[in-house]
Amino acid sequence: MREPIARGTGPWPSTNEEQVVHAWLVDRLGSQWDRREARQIARLCLDAVSGTTRGERLVQGYAFRESELDVLAVQAQRIRRGEPTQYVLGSTEFDGLVLACDHRALIPRPETEELVVQVSDWLQQRGMGSATGCRILDVGTGSGCLALALAHRFPQARVTGLDVSEDALELARENGLVQGLDVDWLHRDFLRSWADLGGFDVVVSNPPYIPQRERLALASHVIHHEPALALFVPDERPLLHYEVLTDAAEHGLLHPGGLLAVECHTDFVAEVAALGTKGRWRSVDSLEDMQGRPRFVLRERFPD
Repeated sequence: MREPIARGTGPWPSTNEEQVVHAWLVDRLGSQWDRREARQIARLCLDAVSGTTRGERLVQGYAFRESELDVLAVQAQRIRRGEPTQYVLGSTEFDGLVLACDHRALIPRPETEELVVQVSDWLQQRGMGSATGCRILDVGTGSGCLALALAHRFPQARVTGLDVSEDALELARENGLVQGLDVDWLHRDFLRSWADLGGFDVVVSNPPYIPQRERLALASHVIHHEPALALFVPDERPLLHYEVLTDAAEHGLLHPGGLLAVECHTDFVAEVAALGTKGRWRSVDSLEDMQGRPRFVLRERFPD
């Protein structure tokens, strides 16, 4: 038997016009949001349910159907209870791609888009962006956002997305199929096994980096809905993934002259940058995100 479809409950908006429905939905989202954020969330819901933008709806004189109001009421209830908006809507935008998004993987963050830009700039500056055979590895691919964004930007590259979670890889595969992007998906515990992967020109990663002791400081919607496997590391080894990535990059995973680019916990950027063997790296750069917080480490191997 099919599960019964969730139905919304009133009160309902006085009319089905854009501005009235928008105000009604903002009120339905509850008082835990500030008004500006609630309006943004409501706009995302209206866009998703109608399949149009606000501008298009205003030009068309769009009137929301009863079935759409029903869906909006259910969405507001789920968001009000703490479920992430992206999971409720089932998708999010990342670097111009609309990706499916659910509990199987972390929600792609805007700062991770900045890592895509950093890697893209590096490839273009070295004339590798259009090079056939350029190999890129995304370790801990999750929803596939990094791997797919780079495959979209560099269609000549051979991109591999790797994850220990088969659930996350299933989501990544689905996203790859929808986007029509050719990425090799690999189920692997990178911490235990990487030596047979071969060499890559770029290794990129946004690995788990939040110590368990910080768990209670996170927003409840993160703790209760996003996968812990992709978030947390042991308190006693907060650099675990970066240690393995750096060691692997020095011992065959990364081609000479290649780039290792990682997103980090803002408190550990300096420590991540200090990893590695002197003489193996031509440059090691610590970079800030758009909020001015230390966030990324990019290191380039010496060429042969």
